[in-house]
Amino acid sequence: MNQEQTLFISDQLPLVTSPAILKKAVIYKLDSYISGGGELAFPCLPGMLEHYINIVESLFSHLGRPMPKERQLQLRQMIERKLA
Repeated sequence: MNQEQTLFISDQLPLVTSPAILKKAVIYKLDSYISGGGELAFPCLPGMLEHYINIVESLFSHLGRPMPKERQLQLRQMIERKLA
């Protein structure tokens, strides 16, 4: 697609000036660019497995990225191996 075709397509789209709609569009796109990194260090107490899993799941939920069930199972297995 060349520049002339891109301009032509843009000319066909309606101009959005509503602040509410523009804000929703920016937030929708912005969420896909947010990333994070870090490390959690828990004491090696196998009896606290459920508590540790709850902490990690809660953290992801607060970040707006709740864990799917299959990822929760993987998390449980990983923490169990590390605590063994």
